[in-house]
Amino acid sequence: MMRKVFLIIFIIIYSYACSSNSDSCKRIHTGQFYYFIAETGEKVIINRTDSSQTETFSKSNHSSLPNKIFWQTDCSYKMYIRTNVDSLHKTDSLLAQIPANVEIIHIGDTFYVCTTSLMLTNKFLFYRDTIYFNK
Repeated sequence: MMRKVFLIIFIIIYSYACSSNSDSCKRIHTGQFYYFIAETGEKVIINRTDSSQTETFSKSNHSSLPNKIFWQTDCSYKMYIRTNVDSLHKTDSLLAQIPANVEIIHIGDTFYVCTTSLMLTNKFLFYRDTIYFNK
């Protein structure tokens, strides 16, 4: 009997945590955010609408083409990385066809943490990033 009570309490707490995280994720669907490239320390600014994302690199002021976003749940989306069609290399061509799967796993007051996974040929890529809210 005690196990059933514990299980019911656990399910209620877990359901509440998931629903409140989902509500928080909605604020990440649009806006301006930023992150830093680990290897260089360069700041990258993200401009996101509900269906696209553009990244601007602070040092070169170079902007990516708008990447297409398809929200799967309030806290996860598939992103198709846009490339310059005129200069498609073999890797760029693959990136344009295979979506990156992004999942928001934690939301803080000034940042959120997400994981990105991508299966590219026979190599599985997995990243965990901290993205900051731009004020």
